[in-house]
Formats: sequence, structure tokens, C-alpha cells
Amino acid sequence: HFLGPTQLAVYAFASNIPERLGGIIKQISTIALPKLAKKNECELSRTIPQKTKQLFFISLISGVAYVIIAPFIFNIFFPAYTNSVIYSQVYTLVIILSITTSLPLTAIFATRSSYIYSLNISHPIYSTVLILAGVYYFGLWGALIGKIISGIILLVQTHTHVSTDTQE
Repeated sequence: HFLGPTQLAVYAFASNIPERLGGIIKQISTIALPKLAKKNECELSRTIPQKTKQLFFISLISGVAYVIIAPFIFNIFFPAYTNSVIYSQVYTLVIILSITTSLPLTAIFATRSSYIYSLNISHPIYSTVLILAGVYYFGLWGALIGKIISGIILLVQTHTHVSTDTQE
């Protein structure tokens, strides 16, 4: 709404393909939930950081591949929106952060930690504030920067909690 119809269309095209590709990889954490729920907190504190690194590298390789082929995809399928390519390539960072955060979030959920309630309240609040402030000051680039910063904060929160809470 605040961006206007043209910028909103650019954002929709920029985010759609990375979101679809990222959704495939994010399913790994959904599949892992029953397995993680059976493990105790000490096991999770040992295994989650390593598995998260592996998931990060998988998403990073996928993200780099997408950044390389995005101009071709847009030229072939969306020639009217080739100005969305750079935004789509940057949006890949949002997806990489989201994928990397998904496994620690699943581990927090699996341990039935009350910390999940804190995240469910705080993350949407600071995410909304960052995105709205970004849009207000920098337009579409601000929205992307707000989403990236929000993803980094969530990543730090989840990794910090998995590392410290599960080791206690």
C-alpha cells in the first residue's frame, strides 16, 4: 500500500520465485519435527548447530544458483518486469536467512520451550517496525533491508536460545 501499485508489482515479482524455491528447502524442518521432538535438549544443543550449518550451505548454494539464473528467468517469463531482477536477487538473502532459521525454530518448538511465545510476539513487532520504517525512508529497498535485518535478528535469537538454553 505504501509503495504504490508499480513498486508493489515489482516487489511481488521479486519475492515470488525465491519464496517458492525456498519453501521447498524449508520443508526439511517440518519433516524433522517428529525426530527432534524425541531428542533431549542436550542432544539438540549438539546437533542443531551442525545441521543448521549444513542447511545454510544448501540454501546458500541454491541462492547463488538462483542469483545467476534470475536474469534469464525474468527475460524469458517476465520480460515486462526485468527491473525486478535485482530486487529478486537481493530477496534471496531473506530466503537464505529464513531457511537457516527454520531448523532452530523447529528445535525450540520441539522442546516445548516457552521461548517460542516470546518469539511469536516479538518477531512480528520488530519485523513490522523495521519494514515500515524502511519503506517510509527508502521505499522498496527499505522493505528488503527491513526484512533482511529482521531475519538476522531472528536468526541470532534462535541460535542464541538453542545454544544456551539447551545446554543448561
